[in-house]
Amino acid sequence: YTLYFKKNKNIKTKIVPALRNRNLFNKKFSYKNPISVKKNIFIILSSNNKETKNILSMLGNIINKFDKNKFSFTICPHITTNLGSDILENNVFSISKGNFQKNLINSDVVISGGTTATIEAAIFNKKQIVIGNKYGLTINPLVPSKYNKFRVCYSEGELEKGILDLTLKNKYYKTNNMLNKNLLNFYFEKTKKNKLNSFFI
Repeated sequence: YTLYFKKNKNIKTKIVPALRNRNLFNKKFSYKNPISVKKNIFIILSSNNKETKNILSMLGNIINKFDKNKFSFTICPHITTNLGSDILENNVFSISKGNFQKNLINSDVVISGGTTATIEAAIFNKKQIVIGNKYGLTINPLVPSKYNKFRVCYSEGELEKGILDLTLKNKYYKTNNMLNKNLLNFYFEKTKKNKLNSFFI
């Protein structure tokens, strides 16, 4: 909104409260990462089936290059996602179960595309890889000037390197165990009575 719609007066827009993400405003702005021997890669899929197929295809072609004793790959499908038998029967991937935010907190690197969960991961200060579209528009909701713990990968080689680079301990991508309040307020509107009323008018 701030970057585009505000400058285009001919487009009618309104800000509405973030109903799905309202619980973030009520959380304490700190959390602890559990200690894990393995690096946890959390793959968040959107409702875009074409994007999902591309992400799973790229991962499927490089997954065997990672040591199972050092890396774990967990897929969080969208409610509309059809994973297919090849993924469900693959003993390398695991399917996310339980609370989404707990799984997000447990992750070391998040792989995603054009989904609002990408923004949520940024608010949790997670290192991320956004899968780019080689043949069209890349749906990337992240704003580099606000958040720089991500990279866009367009190929399997870039994805493999990105996972390895982001799981290394270094200062540039140092994990911060605090919710990013500035990002939360930048992307989402807090649920208030007057904002809820404007949503229905």
